[in-house]
Parts: sequence; C-alpha cells; structure tokens
Amino acid sequence: MAAINLTFDYIAVGIAVIEMDVDGKHYSFMSTYVGENPLNSLLSGLWYLKYQEDNYKESESSCKFVWQDEPCGHFVQLFKNNNDLHIVIQYFSDLSDPNSHNFEFEDIKLVLDTIVYFDDFTQEVCKAAINAINKYGILGYALSWFDDLNNSGCPMAKLLYLLGSEFKYYDKYLCFSNFDEELLMLNSLKNTISNNELLFSLPYFSKSMKAEIERTDWKFSDFETATIIYNWSLPYEKKTELLKQIAFATTDLKLKTQINQRIKFDNLQLNKFKETTPNCVFIVQYPDHSIHGIYCDYATALKNCKEIENGFAIRKYQIISSNLKPVVSHTLIGMRNMDSDHQTEFDSINDIPNQLGEMVSDKDGYLLTFYSCELDNEQTREVENLDSERFENAFVPYPVFFDKGDRVKVSKHNASGVVYGSKEDYQRIIEQSKTNKIYDYVDTFVRIDFDGEGDHTHVSPFLMEFEE
Repeated sequence: MAAINLTFDYIAVGIAVIEMDVDGKHYSFMSTYVGENPLNSLLSGLWYLKYQEDNYKESESSCKFVWQDEPCGHFVQLFKNNNDLHIVIQYFSDLSDPNSHNFEFEDIKLVLDTIVYFDDFTQEVCKAAINAINKYGILGYALSWFDDLNNSGCPMAKLLYLLGSEFKYYDKYLCFSNFDEELLMLNSLKNTISNNELLFSLPYFSKSMKAEIERTDWKFSDFETATIIYNWSLPYEKKTELLKQIAFATTDLKLKTQINQRIKFDNLQLNKFKETTPNCVFIVQYPDHSIHGIYCDYATALKNCKEIENGFAIRKYQIISSNLKPVVSHTLIGMRNMDSDHQTEFDSINDIPNQLGEMVSDKDGYLLTFYSCELDNEQTREVENLDSERFENAFVPYPVFFDKGDRVKVSKHNASGVVYGSKEDYQRIIEQSKTNKIYDYVDTFVRIDFDGEGDHTHVSPFLMEFEE
C-alpha cells in the first residue's frame, strides 16, 4: 500500500495548489477559480464515498472531478473498495466543455495511479484543511477562492463528517448534531502543543526528568511521544484521544498507520467482548476479585456496576462442558524470538480458555485496560506482535538525569529507593538501542533497590524523580 503526504495552499486569490508525496515521488497540481477549489473537491469526494458506505452499505463506490488550470488541468478519479482507495489522476491539455460532467478531454496523459488506505488519505486531506483554516480562518479560506461564499466556500460540514462528528436522524427527515462537541473537535485539532508539553501534562510525569529535558533541550519525536503515551496509565478514551491527535498531525506515515491499526483493533476487541455469546456469562467483580454479580449480557452487567464505588472489572467467561461446543477452543500467544526475521512468533495454545476477556474500570467508571481472546486473525498478528519497530513496544531514548546510588521516589506508587545502575550503564543501553532491535520499551526501565536485601523493582524513568 502506498504511503502519501498531502499539503494545500493558496498562491494567490483564486489560485491554489495541492502537493503530494507518494512513496517518495513528488507531485504538484494547480487549480484556478475557473474550476473547483482542489481541496474542497477532495473533501466532497471523500465525504461522498464515506457517506455511501455509512448510510447505504456501499463498500464500493467512486467519484470524479476536475482541477482546472485554464485551459489545461487534471482529471481526478477516486475508487473506494472497503478501506482501499484507488487514486487516478490524468493530465489534459484542454477540456471541451468545462460545465459538462461528461468530461471530454484532449491530449490526456496518466500522471498518478496508486492505491492507499482510505482512512490514511482522509486524514491527510482533513489535516490539510485544518492547517489551511488555521492559517486563513474560515472566511479567509472561503474568500481566498475568488470572493465566493457559495459552492467554493469552506466545506466545514463535510470536514466535520469526515472527522467523525456524531449526528442522529429523527423521523427519517430531521438530523441533529451537538454544536458544543463540534466546537471542541475543531478547537482540539489546532494542535499547537509540542510533544514535550504534551508529555509534561501527563499525570505523575517526573519533575526531575522535565528539568533535564529542558536543560538539555531534548526533543521527543512523534513516534517516541506516541510510545510513551500508549504505555502510560491513562483512561482508555483519553489515551485514544491523544493518540488520534498525534496520528492526525504527524507526517510519519509509519506511525500514522500503526496508530490507526491499533485503534481499529482495540475497537474490534471491545465490540467482540461486549457481544452476547451463547454459553457465556459476564461476571462483575470488585478490585479484590470478589463477585458482585453474574449476568447474561454486557449491558446488564455494566448497568449493575453503577453502585460500585472503588472500581470494578467485567470479565467474560465461557461455560465449559462436554455437551457444549466452546466459543473459543484455543488462544494465540505471542513470543519474542530475536533470531527470526520477525521478532514475534505466535503459538496457538489448544487448551480451551475459561476466561475470554475483561474490562477493568476505575472508581469513576473510566475504562483502564481490556483484552479479548476471541479474535484470531491477520489483524491480531499484525497489531498484537511484540516487535520493537511497532510504536507500542519501541525503545525510547531519554536524557539520563540520575546515577548509581541516587535516592529517588516514584510518586505514582508512593515508593522510594536507590538507583542500582550507573549513568554510563543506561547511556550505553540508549546508544546500543539505535542499532540493535533487541531493545524495546521495557528496556527503558530503571532498577530501583528498596530498603531491604534483594527487594527491588523496575520503573519508567519518566515516573521517577529525586527524593526531596
């Protein structure tokens, strides 16, 4: 699947250019007010393709439009097949009838023919639109297209639809969306906060690490920032929101793809867990694992959790009997093998599992962790592997602010102790991680010895700070 970056800008009033980088090759497409605003046409086309699937269950659909540079231009066609988007762009020297939708061209030549992920390309187009609106403003963006607030204006509604703004139909005619949520969505997409500021805002982020980052002017990449956030103890919705923001803003196509894969897979797991499955029950348990209740469906189980004050877990179990066919007859276990071409090898364990999954929530009802073993497919093997090249598992270099013998505390765990290894030891690991894939996120952890012989733990350096 092709990797793509896309940008948009105005050159002058009524003249705009779309720049694309596709698998390392650069393309530039200019359009004038004689034709359509090129960014608007992309937003409209993608909106149409998504709307066809969302509302009419059309997995395959297409659209076409023209970017005209008078008299020449480019003929653009988009073909959607599930999550694949086939993009075909052709150059023409003249258009016989600009107002006709039959598109009769002269001297037409193929410029670009590629297939990308629909969601990835949609993100690129939405990002370009947000950047343009941030730069010019809503009215400024619209009026820069030759003083027009009609069809060539700012297609904000289509942008919000593509970004996932929720809406509901009533009586099959009237449709309503939440204006306050739409404003929050648009405001959050300005994304003016730096990676370092984002990390500093995380709960329990080390003050000592923050001071060392600022002293050394250390910068974390988008990939490294996403790794830290994914491994941080946060409510699932908040973590997902932050990862979406990074995926939306980053130009790192590898990271963008991996975050999208992770979110899609997590949604699959959650939906699978919540399904009412024959011969399965949902058990609500307190933090000490004592049972609050047993229910036949997820919705009833969740409803009965509202009275629990100190957090809870909902666990899904299958009833195992010689008279019943198991819902899941084996589980998939990933093991790291550093000598193989891929770091992860999956083993299928044929023992029938009793527990099929769980969802653990905090005292406020926010989801913290979850898993489901009901999925065993290509996506499971792609996303749930342990390879250090995935953002979930990657080693993150950091400035070492501590040395052997320093007394440090971990506020999150209300614990303190002494650093075991020397600064040189940890700096050596950081340097080796640049060329050796064996290092992953766990290798960033620091050994802390507590008072008492042999009593120790390993903690993230982003959570530890000097004891005052």
